Amino acid sequence: MKNLSRIGRPRKDVEICIDKPVRCGLVTSEDVKMLVLSHGGLTTPRDIASRTGFTPNRIRSLISRWEQDRLIFILRFKGRIYIAEYALSISDGVVKPIPAMKFVINSLMTKMGSWQMAFWFMCGSNFLKGKTPERCLKRNPKLVIAAAKFELENMMHG
Repeated sequence: MKNLSRIGRPRKDVEICIDKPVRCGLVTSEDVKMLVLSHGGLTTPRDIASRTGFTPNRIRSLISRWEQDRLIFILRFKGRIYIAEYALSISDGVVKPIPAMKFVINSLMTKMGSWQMAFWFMCGSNFLKGKTPERCLKRNPKLVIAAAKFELENMMHG
């Protein structure tokens, strides 16, 4: 699980196999990080800069402001910054956060850190009929916001 060569690759190339029950809290935070990093679909400020024409420093500045405003969450690993592709809209040289992310982050951040939120986005949800929040976010953002609220309620009551 330590091979991180899948970072930035499409999620369909990745198989996640784990022998421990993940949602029951029986994995370490390092296990969660390795699962998220191996899952794919992450990008870096440098990657975004190359796709938009902005400098990496300008992208880092935007990302920092967006994180502070809770429009995105970032993942820090071994001195690098990673951002989930599903959290961003990048087209025609323009990059901006997906608006629904603010509502999802505000719901989940009361009980989860960035790595746990990233893990939540990649896990299938009964609330979303088995689909993952990351796959539903752009097509049905209101449903993903409701799923985040549902997740928080279940964490608080069960």
